Amino acid sequence: MMDMKNSLTALSAVALLASATALANDLPEQFRVYPTPKHVSFSGDSAPISALTAEVRRVTHIAPEGYSLAIGRNMLKKNDDNQPMWYFHITASTDAGERYARATFAKLCAKSLDGTVPCCRIDDSPDIPYRGLVEGFYGRPWSWEGRRKVMDFLGHY
Repeated sequence: MMDMKNSLTALSAVALLASATALANDLPEQFRVYPTPKHVSFSGDSAPISALTAEVRRVTHIAPEGYSLAIGRNMLKKNDDNQPMWYFHITASTDAGERYARATFAKLCAKSLDGTVPCCRIDDSPDIPYRGLVEGFYGRPWSWEGRRKVMDFLGHY
């Protein structure tokens, strides 16, 4: 019975990875981010990074540490040149969710070649309640410097 349970758990993990991989393949190559968000949709337009200021809203209907990030044009609001204004909205349930949304936005900005980011909506939340790392010893243990580098790296995710 335990083997069947472990097999089902392994199959679930493979299915989850396959769906994340399929999602990743739908993203424009230039703007693929890691970890792969659960839902991404692009409008085809691009927004100038310099015109974007985050508006943050807290809600309770998003999973803990989850977020929704939206970048686009508000056709009802016009700027001084009578052009539609850009928006950048973060909707999150917690401070951690806002942090992850800002990290995703920073990754999009870092991949920009022309000072713009794609107009998009990204929804994401963790699949498990705790984030962590298991350090396995197969050979030499990691150095303290190596551990610190891994922790710094994981801090971005």
